[in-house]
Amino acid sequence: MNIHFLTSSNENEYFYGTYDLYAEFGSDSNKKVYFGSRKERKCRFCGKSEGDVTFKKKAHLVPELMGNKVYFSYFECDTCNNLFNSYEDSLANFGGILHTLAHQKGKRGVPKYKHNFWGEEFQALSEAGKIILRSKSRNPNKPKEIESIKVDEASGRRFSITFNIYPHTPQHVAKIFSKIAIGLVDNQDISQFQQTINWIIDNNPKENLCDYPLHYCIRRVGGRAFPHPQGFLLKKKSLKKDVPSPEFVLLLWYGLFQFQIFVPHNERDEWLWNQEEVILPIENRMAEFKYIDGQLHSKVDVVDLRSNIRTKTKKHSFSIGFTPEQKE
Repeated sequence: MNIHFLTSSNENEYFYGTYDLYAEFGSDSNKKVYFGSRKERKCRFCGKSEGDVTFKKKAHLVPELMGNKVYFSYFECDTCNNLFNSYEDSLANFGGILHTLAHQKGKRGVPKYKHNFWGEEFQALSEAGKIILRSKSRNPNKPKEIESIKVDEASGRRFSITFNIYPHTPQHVAKIFSKIAIGLVDNQDISQFQQTINWIIDNNPKENLCDYPLHYCIRRVGGRAFPHPQGFLLKKKSLKKDVPSPEFVLLLWYGLFQFQIFVPHNERDEWLWNQEEVILPIENRMAEFKYIDGQLHSKVDVVDLRSNIRTKTKKHSFSIGFTPEQKE
């Protein structure tokens, strides 16, 4: 079976030709929004009712570290909430310094970032509403050129940063994304996602690597920061039911991140795995388009989230634009 990531330079012809909006969240309002019913509380994940489990904690529909202060759910018990909080440690390390650069406020404010390599100490932190980047030699008697930050001297408006992506469990990140999608599904459709839910709450999987084809996500980093998380759950059009593509896809934007996730383990997608080719339509904003020798090419950043093994620390680089401060 071949997996084909399909992009279109023509106004999202493939993506929105295949999917319609099903549910969404995202607003600049500070008004709290609750999903589910406060009466006869039952956990959507473990299936237990009030009396068998407690519902004392405020369960965030979207993790607070994504900047969510207003979206909550009534259908997540305290036990499952504690489990999902343990997954969020992986999400925090997966995002790393980008949560800081986006001024993304979590439970304890904007997270600090630091690393020590190349003989220098590097920090990124929030002070007085600004992001401060500091780098200095670990040996004051041997000053050296700063390696972690490089300014593009030609433009003077762009710099690159080399940083650490700290240890995380990739499937924990995938489970957080899928848990957000499940929170947006209507009661009438939730039964088809029982396998998805079972996978999300299984904290002791037998396999170190899951070969399920949809345990990948598409990632785009940079551009303007999203101060509040936005999510869009889309469902395949009925006219496209025979197209070999997953039924549900989640677009998730927060901070400097944009993610596209095809919701896994949907029982209505089982027929796909008997096809010679599965098509994954990509939303245009998730792809980078470039002309090479007169031909338009597209590139997407596909992130592998199949592993249950905690990753090792590794270096990563990216560049970002900035506006120089004018001094009087």
